[in-house]
Formats: sequence, C-alpha cells, structure tokens
Amino acid sequence: MKQRYQQLVKKTHPDKVQQSYRTDGTPDSDKHVEDFIAIKRSWDILGDPVAKREYDANLKQAIFDENVNIAGTVSLKEFQVHSTDTPEATNMNQYSYDCRCGGEYILTDADLSVSRSSLPEQFIIGCSNCSLYVEILL
Repeated sequence: MKQRYQQLVKKTHPDKVQQSYRTDGTPDSDKHVEDFIAIKRSWDILGDPVAKREYDANLKQAIFDENVNIAGTVSLKEFQVHSTDTPEATNMNQYSYDCRCGGEYILTDADLSVSRSSLPEQFIIGCSNCSLYVEILL
C-alpha cells in the first residue's frame, strides 16, 4: 500500500505534474492539488489507528443511516456491563443488550470512546445474530 501511495503522490504532486489546461485555455492545476490533498488525507487516516477507527465508525454510521430500519431505541444504561480482563484488553468493559432473536447487541469501551468523540448523542449497532439494529442513546 505504501508503494501505491508513493506512486500516487508522484503522479499528483503539484510540483511534479505538467501543467494541463482546460478547454478555455486556463490552467487546470486545482484538480491536481485537490487530488494530492485527498490522497495525503487518506494516507494520514490509514496511518493513524485512532483516526482510522473514527473514520470507519463514521462510514458505518452513514451507511446505516441510509439503509437501516431501526428496530428500537435503547439507552446505554439498559446494557449489561461485563468486565473483560485479557492481555489484549486490560480493564476493558463490554456492554451487551439482548435482542429478541436471542442474539446480542455488543459494545466495548473502545467503541464508546470513538462514538463519543465523533458522533452525536446516539449511534446505531447491529445484532450479533440477525439483521436488526437499535439506536443507542448515550
């Protein structure tokens, strides 16, 4: 991926690109600058685990907002708290809420930290077994 990034940077960097012109004869340098900035911003997000998690959460939320019928609204206070103490997640809490299908809606402290920093007072999660979703009020 790093190699492809470097190729794209060389291809779109304003100092490296030959000047192109629009049909009316004016320079078309804005497009190269916009492309370069978008590529750089993408690379920065992919290189930072926290920013990538936040980007993924926002993307998932946008997809849900467009395509999901919400089965209900649940307050975070209604979730059961389970403490997990594993080497990977020391003192990490997991929150669960039972779905009517027998599955669970599951959140972790990491999910909540990303959601609280980047989303409004609610967000949507799916069931572990079925296609139902609930809106979580923080």
